[in-house]
Amino acid sequence: MISQNSLSGYILEEAIARLISGAGYRLLTRREDDPHDLDYFGNGLQVRGRGGFHQADVLGELAWAPAFGNPIRLFIEAKWRSRNQFNTPIKVGITEVRHAVGITQDINQMLSTVQTRDENAPPLQAGRYAYDFIGRGFCYSYRYALFSISGFSKPAQAYALAHQVSLIDLSGPEFSSLLSAISHVSRNLIYQRKSDKFESRDYDDRSDKSEQSRPKFLQTLRASIRSKLWQDYYTESEERLPLRYERHLGPVFEEIAGIGELFFGVSATGFLLLLKADRPNVMLAHMRASRDPQVNLFWDTHDPLAWTIEIQPKTDEYGSVGRCILQFRLPESLLKSLQERDEKGRRVAALDIKQGHFSRITLYHITPEKTLTCSLKIDKIRLDEARRQLGR
Repeated sequence: MISQNSLSGYILEEAIARLISGAGYRLLTRREDDPHDLDYFGNGLQVRGRGGFHQADVLGELAWAPAFGNPIRLFIEAKWRSRNQFNTPIKVGITEVRHAVGITQDINQMLSTVQTRDENAPPLQAGRYAYDFIGRGFCYSYRYALFSISGFSKPAQAYALAHQVSLIDLSGPEFSSLLSAISHVSRNLIYQRKSDKFESRDYDDRSDKSEQSRPKFLQTLRASIRSKLWQDYYTESEERLPLRYERHLGPVFEEIAGIGELFFGVSATGFLLLLKADRPNVMLAHMRASRDPQVNLFWDTHDPLAWTIEIQPKTDEYGSVGRCILQFRLPESLLKSLQERDEKGRRVAALDIKQGHFSRITLYHITPEKTLTCSLKIDKIRLDEARRQLGR
């Protein structure tokens, strides 16, 4: 039987992929999406690497590409850890990060643009080369994002920072409702599987009541979730969970609909941030406005990882736009400068983080009709005033 923690992590991966789709994240699910890099085996979608194929439960392609870089494909993996015997959250460790690094390095080393010429080819003419060009004229850069509901260990953060693996902490209160719904759903799904296994012992026709294998169950579970969340990708003909299982998924769909959208932000120093808006429609209105908004950043003195972005209301030729609040968890690797200092020292360090890392946060929102790019810029006047007050 699959554990509840593992099942919750799989459901969380699907929820995150859908919630960031507004940032231009397009799910890849079939070999036909890219026959050059992708294949499909019995246990699901695979990505071709230099030394083998790698399973891709949730793999998507970003519609925007960095300047002077390759288009990006992003693996999403969510880790759901329980608490230990001391009721302390079990953080994701370095093992999971090493796994992510090994996969991305093997895949990113796969690109081949040349091959030696066939020995039966005509003799080379003057100025020709002893090899031929093959393949397409570009490649994708594969990246990895690890999500955790309980944070990450310090060795995991250090290793991820060195190898450009994005670590995103979902332990804040802004995600508690979604995580609670996922936990409730996974518990009910496991109970349903146990009930089916018990009933199948005395059931004559086992074609419906017999328990599916773990890989098959997970494939049909993902298909059922995606048929609801990604209707353009899935059709009624694809195999899904029986209705007695699908009816348990309702609370997760309701939570996703309530959140609406999560915003992907890229800091001035390249950190990937997952931002949750209290009013997503207002945030989109700010992105459509003629000028990028100036923002204020605040950190919680009781929880230094919890940061808030405040966007003030404004009026321009596009109309009036209201106040909006964005919340995110700061990468813990940035907090070293805030630790073991007095109150004034921590406030100075916080201002340095704001100016150095978050002076500009770039957001994307992409639809078939319009691409929106917005930079959240810190109000420099207020930042300078805060420094003057600390100096006094």
